Amino acid sequence: MVGALLALPLGATAQETPQYGGLVRINVHADAPNFDPLASTEFAVHSRLGLALSQLVAWGTGPDIGYGEFVPSPSLAESWEISDDGLTYTFHLRRDVVWQDVAPVSGRGFTSADVLATYEAMRAGGVQGGLLSAVDTISAPDDYTVVADPDRAQCRPAAEPRAPEHVDPADRGV
Repeated sequence: MVGALLALPLGATAQETPQYGGLVRINVHADAPNFDPLASTEFAVHSRLGLALSQLVAWGTGPDIGYGEFVPSPSLAESWEISDDGLTYTFHLRRDVVWQDVAPVSGRGFTSADVLATYEAMRAGGVQGGLLSAVDTISAPDDYTVVADPDRAQCRPAAEPRAPEHVDPADRGV
């Protein structure tokens, strides 16, 4: 074990300047049946698409984020606000994002209309449609703002208890 640790390079640092291009090899358990994120929940699909597609808000990673800790970080949305009552989410989109330079989008800018189209496709038949059942409306007041309002009847207050702070294992029959 000590020999293996000594064989590791010490003091390795991240590159100062990113190197673009190259090849990424990924070992996955199965071939993807398709590359349509709306048609499949399979890991084989989303593990590959996750390398190429962005989301409004990503989960932050890094040495300052603990294992199992979920810290939202900007991705396509550069910032967002949640209303005081927790029932309105406003996302402010980055203005420097463009689609790939391939027809039909041909390098055009990413806007709130693209977010609305994605959510409407999810609602209309995407496998994630159920995840949006609590969302009442999604709107775009301008090209770089998206507002999501949950269905108030389906929302519970954030302070509502979900589980006891502590349950004695003897009380659980363990």
